[in-house]
Amino acid sequence: MSNTTYVYASDLLTPIRPRIRELEQELSDMEWEGLAPEKMQHLITELEYLRQLDNAGELYVPEF
Repeated sequence: MSNTTYVYASDLLTPIRPRIRELEQELSDMEWEGLAPEKMQHLITELEYLRQLDNAGELYVPEF
């Protein structure tokens, strides 16, 4: 028997629009809980990046 491990493209790519919705929900929940904007900055930065890709017509972002 072979111990071959297969890697599929879907395991290496994240669909952009569902991830945007996830981030928007996370940020909304954090705002509701009253967290300081500094604690949300990494999510805001990722959300802005994904929105730029979405506006450029990209569908997926690679996983690193």
